[in-house]
Amino acid sequence: MIDLPSHLHGVADLQKICTVKVIGIPKESMCRPAFVKKHEHLRLSSVGNGI
Repeated sequence: MIDLPSHLHGVADLQKICTVKVIGIPKESMCRPAFVKKHEHLRLSSVGNGI
């Protein structure tokens, strides 16, 4: 989950102009960093009520 500041909510095509950098992963997480040449795009979505 990414907490997006409210001043960015109305930006058109945010997924095309926004860059996300992971700065930390909890030790107990199953996620691990992957060092690849090709980066994948994130798809932004919401479930409602601002989440």
